[in-house]
Amino acid sequence: MNKLNYLTEQQIIKLLGEKNKIVISGHHSPDGDCLGSQLGLFYYLKSINKKVFLLNSDPVPENLIFLQGSDKFFLYKPEEHDELIAEADLIIVTDVNDTSRTGAIGDSLTKSSAEKLVIDHHIEPDDFADYYYVDTEAASCGQLIWKITDKDKNYQTSRAAAEALYVAIMTDTGSFRFPRTDGEVHRIIAELIDCGAKPEDMFEFIYNNVSDTAFKLSGLAMSRLDLHFGGKLGFIGIESEDFDKLGAKQSDTENIVERIMSVAGVKVGIFIRQSPDSNFLRVSLRSKDEYSVRDVATQFGGGGHFHAAGARLYDIDFDSGVKMILKAAGKMIESV
Repeated sequence: MNKLNYLTEQQIIKLLGEKNKIVISGHHSPDGDCLGSQLGLFYYLKSINKKVFLLNSDPVPENLIFLQGSDKFFLYKPEEHDELIAEADLIIVTDVNDTSRTGAIGDSLTKSSAEKLVIDHHIEPDDFADYYYVDTEAASCGQLIWKITDKDKNYQTSRAAAEALYVAIMTDTGSFRFPRTDGEVHRIIAELIDCGAKPEDMFEFIYNNVSDTAFKLSGLAMSRLDLHFGGKLGFIGIESEDFDKLGAKQSDTENIVERIMSVAGVKVGIFIRQSPDSNFLRVSLRSKDEYSVRDVATQFGGGGHFHAAGARLYDIDFDSGVKMILKAAGKMIESV
């Protein structure tokens, strides 16, 4: 950790001012915090006349398309974007600190000779970038983007940028209910509201705007709940045939893992889905109290936070993947 080059907000403002062609990327399966952070930074960089490109390995989820600027994201394609990445002056990676978790774009980001900046709030950053702005006590990456751009007193946050950062913070704090939702978070949120973000609209678009297929898939998922280890662990699994039967998409599974945590007595929630268009299982993990799901995720090449983490299991059948994850989670629970 000590050998990494950490920058202050003012140093980052100076760095950004010196660069011209900037690529911003984030983790695979981007969520509200990842995309909102990218957009918040995008609008700042455009305001100081930089050439900015938003590149991710996976598309914008349907429930976030409402964000102004969602059409600015490019879905990474090597033949179209590798030259752009190679020619960039600066690459900024937000809400992730390891290029292996950026998905298909990771190799191209790593190989580029451009200077690299990580802005993130996850622990144990990988040593691949030139500069780091990391605060593991922050509730979201969006919070960090605000702290950086707020240092430029010539910058006026637009409504579009305010909405993006509001969504980033709201989604990663579980609508302001997770432990790191402190006074600073609420003070930033107040500033974003003053800049034009409307809380009722943001909540409505994200949580009260699901498709009928997502609603049906959620119902099927709830009926699949299994409890293990004396009710401390709740598990739900969705297989590819379930998606096919309902005509559902991967994005229709949003918030299912959070629903597990509402069951009385559950301390660890695990949701595993096998989407029909991929060769891997997506694993989402959540927890409460002293149970670290990050310890489980890292065993399978994943990562995240103490209470919220994820991983992907490649080239494995559904039943075998479930057994592996439940076994690892069980050992973690029993060790506490």
